[in-house]
Amino acid sequence: MLGGELLPETRPSAIGRFATFGITGSAKYGFTNGFGLQLKTWWATSKLDGSIRTGYAGSVIVMLNNSTNAIRLALLPTFAFLFGGTSNDGQGFGIPIVAWLPPVDKLHLYLGLGPAIGWQSLANGIDGFGLIGNVGAAYQFADAFDLTGELSALLVRNRYDAVTTFMVSPKLSLGWLF
Repeated sequence: MLGGELLPETRPSAIGRFATFGITGSAKYGFTNGFGLQLKTWWATSKLDGSIRTGYAGSVIVMLNNSTNAIRLALLPTFAFLFGGTSNDGQGFGIPIVAWLPPVDKLHLYLGLGPAIGWQSLANGIDGFGLIGNVGAAYQFADAFDLTGELSALLVRNRYDAVTTFMVSPKLSLGWLF
């Protein structure tokens, strides 16, 4: 899946904006009906020094139920790394609960909610924590392609800058289904 997204900034008070436009790519694979993996990467420019920032995330999809006629629930533990230029700018971990609603024709709706934490160096402690929510829709417009729109809302306490911020991050992606 390839797309564009307003990526949330980890230190919006330091750079004067909540998000920056980025390019994203992701892939998912279901090993069984109850277990899968998801990988994501993103690229954006940094306002602090103009470097290209990259990020990588890996998620495990653990289905809590397996029904084709009802709401499907899963845990989605996710670990992410952020790099600014060649330096590691931080890591994060989240564990949302995700729900996929029964499809309506070719429209698939989903939502998620869960806690997250972030740090640059665990030796210095947790730099931030928060709550992340997602709502999205995927429309399968051809046998092998879908278009996905997603809106993420984040309530984050940044301990490094001693601020609490609410941010919204929209995303639009084109997916290839195989």
